[in-house]
Amino acid sequence: MIEVGPLQGSEITVNDTYGHQAGDRVLVACAQYVMQHLRPYDKVFRYGGEEFVLTLQSASSEVALDADYSVEQSLDNADQALYAAKSAGRNRAHLWNSTVRPVGSTAP
Repeated sequence: MIEVGPLQGSEITVNDTYGHQAGDRVLVACAQYVMQHLRPYDKVFRYGGEEFVLTLQSASSEVALDADYSVEQSLDNADQALYAAKSAGRNRAHLWNSTVRPVGSTAP
């Protein structure tokens, strides 16, 4: 899962400065860029707002898509990793593992 942003929110953003149509053009341009750099059998889907899900067949990471998890659980895990990366700062990747805490969790 990847996020393009910030397009809106608490910071001054593309949508605030240039309008939602400009924000939509940014999303389209980013999606096109990603699609141009994927293998022919990989896919990108808009998941919500500024988030995209990428399906990367035969990805080498052990945590990519575990057959023991449902699609819904895999998406939730990816979302948790996305929020962990966002809370750690911008321009970073974060893979989900069992130590990633749910959003809003204060437990160690």
